[in-house]
Amino acid sequence: RKQRTQQSRSFTSFILPKEDGWPVPFYYGACGRLIIEEYAGETLTTYYTKPWLERAKLAQKLLVAAKKLTNDHLGFRFYLTDVSPDNIAVDASGSVYFIDLEDVIIVDRNIPDHEKPVSWTSQHVSELYECASCFTFSRSEICNHHISDHNLYAVCQHLLSPKAVPGIMPGGLLHSTPHLVLENYPDLPLILTQCGESAAPFGRFKAANQLLHLLANITETHKTINRELNPDALPL
Repeated sequence: RKQRTQQSRSFTSFILPKEDGWPVPFYYGACGRLIIEEYAGETLTTYYTKPWLERAKLAQKLLVAAKKLTNDHLGFRFYLTDVSPDNIAVDASGSVYFIDLEDVIIVDRNIPDHEKPVSWTSQHVSELYECASCFTFSRSEICNHHISDHNLYAVCQHLLSPKAVPGIMPGGLLHSTPHLVLENYPDLPLILTQCGESAAPFGRFKAANQLLHLLANITETHKTINRELNPDALPL
């Protein structure tokens, strides 16, 4: 098992190099079972009590990373199976990195036509289970479709939303949304819910784009909002 883990990490680090903009730590190399990677920063868990606007910026970056791993590689799609605040690092500049890639579902985007399953041309929609802390998925279902909303489901439902893992991040990364934000952006809770729970084809993709747009609008006006929320705080 350790040998397979080392090979998985090495392969993923090789085809997703940080220097090309992928949200992973810099990979220095490996010797046997020893892997050397850069220290990417504090875990996302430590940002739980940071100001809401700072957490909103991190939420944006997590959504961008989820979309990038799903869409941007020409040969493969990468689906995260161990999405936990403790497996995500934030560096001094506020960039986010997935630091535990020992178990990733890698789907070949360019398989020959004769090998494509019947379901290949449709989008895989992640199933939602009404169970606290349940992060469930089917490897075979994900691999039998040309694209899945799995990464968006993972980030929205299990990191950002009020239904995120209660023992690690109660209320999710976007907990305690200021009243001023909700007054100006009343659709925020609904869009966040849709990003995590939508069962419609490409519903989560649509909601994720709406959520990104909404968070961008909020953070672009952060100087005014931040002064009203925290009169003594420095601009983020």
